[in-house]
Amino acid sequence: MNRWEKFQRISLEVARIGAPIMLALGTVFSGLLIGYLISEVHSQKQLKFLVGYEPTPPTRLYDREGRVFAELYRQKQELIPFHTIPPHVVHAFLSTEDDNFFNHFGIDIPGIFRAAMKNLLAGRVVQGGSTLTQQLAKQLILDEEGSRNRTFNQKIRETVLALQLEEELSKEEILEVYFNIIYLGHGCQGLACASQIFFKEKVPDLTLPQGAVLARMPKAPVDYSPFRNPRKAMEQHKVILNLMANDGIIERDNIESIHKNFWRDYWVQVVVEYPGQTTWGQKLYKAPYFTEHVRQILEANPSIGEEKLYGEGLRVYTTLDLIQQEVAEEEIRKSLRKVNVGSPILRQDVYGYTAKDPRSLFRKGLEDSADLDALQLLGYVTPNWNPTAAVDQFRAESVNYRTNTQVQAAYISIHPSTGYITAMIGGADFSPRNQFNRAILAKRQPGSSFKIYVYGAGIEQRAINTSTGLNDLPFALISRTGRVWDPSNYSEGFSGVVPAKTALALSLNTCAVQTFFRVGAEPVIDLSSRLMKIQDRSRFNPDPAMALGASEVTPMEMAQALAIIANKGKDVIPFAIRYVTDSDGNVLYNKEAAIRKIIAIKTQTGQIQVIEPALAYIMRDMMEEVANAGTAQAGLRSYQHDGGLFQGDFAAKTGTTQQWSDAWLVGFNPDFAQAIWFGYDQGKFSMGGQWAGGSLAAPTVGRIMSSYYKRARRDAPRFDRDRPDGIAGADCNGLALAPIEENGERIEAPTDGVCANDPNLKIYDQRELIMKEFGITKEDLGLEEWERLMFKYENLEQKRKEREQKIKEEKFGTKPEAEPEPETE
Repeated sequence: MNRWEKFQRISLEVARIGAPIMLALGTVFSGLLIGYLISEVHSQKQLKFLVGYEPTPPTRLYDREGRVFAELYRQKQELIPFHTIPPHVVHAFLSTEDDNFFNHFGIDIPGIFRAAMKNLLAGRVVQGGSTLTQQLAKQLILDEEGSRNRTFNQKIRETVLALQLEEELSKEEILEVYFNIIYLGHGCQGLACASQIFFKEKVPDLTLPQGAVLARMPKAPVDYSPFRNPRKAMEQHKVILNLMANDGIIERDNIESIHKNFWRDYWVQVVVEYPGQTTWGQKLYKAPYFTEHVRQILEANPSIGEEKLYGEGLRVYTTLDLIQQEVAEEEIRKSLRKVNVGSPILRQDVYGYTAKDPRSLFRKGLEDSADLDALQLLGYVTPNWNPTAAVDQFRAESVNYRTNTQVQAAYISIHPSTGYITAMIGGADFSPRNQFNRAILAKRQPGSSFKIYVYGAGIEQRAINTSTGLNDLPFALISRTGRVWDPSNYSEGFSGVVPAKTALALSLNTCAVQTFFRVGAEPVIDLSSRLMKIQDRSRFNPDPAMALGASEVTPMEMAQALAIIANKGKDVIPFAIRYVTDSDGNVLYNKEAAIRKIIAIKTQTGQIQVIEPALAYIMRDMMEEVANAGTAQAGLRSYQHDGGLFQGDFAAKTGTTQQWSDAWLVGFNPDFAQAIWFGYDQGKFSMGGQWAGGSLAAPTVGRIMSSYYKRARRDAPRFDRDRPDGIAGADCNGLALAPIEENGERIEAPTDGVCANDPNLKIYDQRELIMKEFGITKEDLGLEEWERLMFKYENLEQKRKEREQKIKEEKFGTKPEAEPEPETE
């Protein structure tokens, strides 16, 4: 007997003896399994969580008046009754997922064998054997346990639950549960959410081709998403229509026309909105940058965390003032529309893209989208209709477009006495490509708005007072390397000797630099870092350019400083979340109580003052002059520059950087300390000469303030005019450089004196000084009698040369040898 024959005989013997044993064991196991299934089905314990089923409620965010403004959730779900679902939508799902639904009892035995044979013949999985009821059971267990591991025990549980569902619920009730909990991608759980996301339709209004698109989603929500994979979704759409024709739902002759007519229109929407459309873009989200700021804080908080935040329906009570937030968004949007149209970078013919493209359908879709960024897409549609290449190219170009050629904005507002962050805008728009919160994170040069710290340091050091005379004249600094720095004023003219208060109001650069030299860099750095709570003092460059705002700061830091000034020099701790409760009202986290405790301890220990109350009062007084008679006046107080005509008390300072790259206004009243910024993300770009702090930022804030108090139906509060200790008032004679006599008493203006709105205050016209110094007349200057002097450095140099020549003639009696005149062409 050879080896092979021996092996065959042994195998037969094993089979003869083992087969009955295996059959017996299989019978026992099958009996036990069937018995287990029957007992589990009749126990109904797995159906308990369906009783009174409610979707997981979202976490809701409330503003300081209790108004809901945002919701946080992982998946959006809205319950709908079965009778509201169109029959053709139901048939689309059944043809795709379970065409034998109304004939099986939860498990489709013939269907399992058919799927097994098809998979065997294909050599791969081409068809599943699960019924729609089993899919529902799988989703219910997933929702309950949150585990995606497919163990044998879980598979048994799914089977048991499917049988239970079929025993206890009618087929229509099973479908109702199914359509309410099935996950359809992009954060959507249930048909109601998906119909809104993909078609912006309510469920009863869904069409047959729309239902066919959704019917493919349960199998692979990402792979078959029309937003993520439009070509694959389009291909599968025809597959579903064919399945519906197989079941007699539609005529086979109509498949092609239904398919083409639907995608002809829908393709445009898919490409324009691709790929960022999700339920999170549709949810209640009235203050997106503020909401995202709050979300990040709560996720990182050990008392809350992600699971509670998204799974327990928390109530988050915030500091937001919804009215101010909405008004700020509206007014900033208006300003951005103007500046983006008028910006030099956007003067290219972006509309030329539409003229070159022959596809009128794309043109119509893009025009309807009201998104100028999408106009660039037309240039990338290839002749062979390659949507993937077009979209990929558009995405790359769109990022570049938004980064380089769209003016951005940031706005932050703090309530001075509480520290509430009442409004926050971090960019031109909140989108998947634009979530960087510039209000908190963007460090930009503040320009002249930084001068408040320069003059504040001068007053704090008793180096100047509000009436100290500063000579607004041209000068130049020459470094050891020969580099020349000659700061000029925004108007390119000079005003002569002016009080410090007026110098700040008119934002005279030369006077700010003079004050910097009087005070020194360290006191300026010390005051600004204290008020803005900047720990890293190396962020400030200790050179004269710092006086003009060369060091970078954030809008939040500027608003923080103003809140302290508005709070009479007392510390202010800004925060966004007051407290958080669970759905039953139990407090889980209370930030407001913690901050109040800190403030109370600082008050008791004498550490509450960041700056002296007297200094805060004087700084506010000087900034009021900016709002009432300075660079912010036209934008805040009038309709000039499309301003807001705001007439309430306000203290402000404008700021504009070189080449009009940044436009700022920082300011406050008793309700709000705020900072607003406009500019490109890349500071090398200019917005154009017409967009400065006074002509762009100030009018925007003026409109925000006027609209806010009108919408809130209350008057703007007034400043407290009681002077704190340490301030002495004095009438100012001339330039306040000499004492005056009053009632026989000699009075000198103290270093912290306030000489505001005094009719006797005199500002010398620069031409008077020139006429006196050089012995020239008004006619020599070529000016009308009441015309304000506006001269440049070159003109003054010429007059000085003429004066020096005259002195030489008088001293030596002869004219010096004349220099040869330059040759002319």
